[in-house]
Amino acid sequence: NDNITVDEAAGTATVNVVLTGNVPGGFTLDFASADDSAIAPGDYVSDNGTLTFNGTDGESVPVTFTINDDSLIEPTEAFFVNLSNLSTTLISINDDQATINITDNDAVAGTGIAF
Repeated sequence: NDNITVDEAAGTATVNVVLTGNVPGGFTLDFASADDSAIAPGDYVSDNGTLTFNGTDGESVPVTFTINDDSLIEPTEAFFVNLSNLSTTLISINDDQATINITDNDAVAGTGIAF
């Protein structure tokens, strides 16, 4: 899932990094968040680290980020999760970026200005 949308009240957003194929001995892979229109730390908590795979076809490793619920009325905002530094040459990174979209929950009926 490389393009997901969550409400800012959800608390977290998770993308799954999925292996296609068997890789003997396993491998590691780095991930890191990157701002787009969503800016850390106000909209989400940035994170980075290393994912470890056993090397089994279909294996999925989740990457979860904290989403901050503020009281600002804002458009849908997004940030990226980037993959890099694959520790094996037996496979390649087929899709190196996921997008997490955060929808706002603050513009409710009656919100606005009037005379």
